[in-house]
Amino acid sequence: MSVNALHTRGLDAIERDLGLEAIVQALAADTGLWTPLVRYAEPRLRIPLPSEPGIEARLLTWGPGQSSGLHDHGGSSGCFMVLRETVWETVVDYDGGIHELTHATGEIGSFQRDIIHDVRNEGDRGAVTLHAYRPELTTMTKYEIVNGVVRKLDI
Repeated sequence: MSVNALHTRGLDAIERDLGLEAIVQALAADTGLWTPLVRYAEPRLRIPLPSEPGIEARLLTWGPGQSSGLHDHGGSSGCFMVLRETVWETVVDYDGGIHELTHATGEIGSFQRDIIHDVRNEGDRGAVTLHAYRPELTTMTKYEIVNGVVRKLDI
C-alpha cells in the first residue's frame, strides 16, 4: 500500500510533511541504529534518536496490548513508520468522526498538528514504530471517547 494511503481513506486529505517522512525513512534504513534498542517493556519504550534541530525522532516499542491512549501532539505535526509487525490507530477527524486504521510493516502514517489519535498493538507479537515530530514535542493532551464523543481528560 502506498505511503499514507490508509491515513486518507475516510478522512479529509491531510497535508503530509515529506521532509519528516524522509527523515523517518532514513532512520529506518539504518537498522544498526535502532535494532539493538528494541525490547518490550512496561511501560512501553520511547527512545530518542538523533535528528535535525527542531525535529524530534523516537523509536517506540509496543508489546501486545500496549497503547498510547487517545492524545494530541501539542501543536506538532509528524509521522510514523511501522518497522515491525502491525499497529492499529484510532483517528478523530475534524468533524469528530472516529476512524479505525491499521498500519503494517513499511507503511508511513502522517498527521497534522491538530490530530487526535491513539496508536496501539492489538497483535500477539511485539511491534516497533519510528516517529518524527516538527517542532519537537513539548506537551500532549490526553482524551477519552464517551458515548461516541471525544472529551479532554483533566490529568
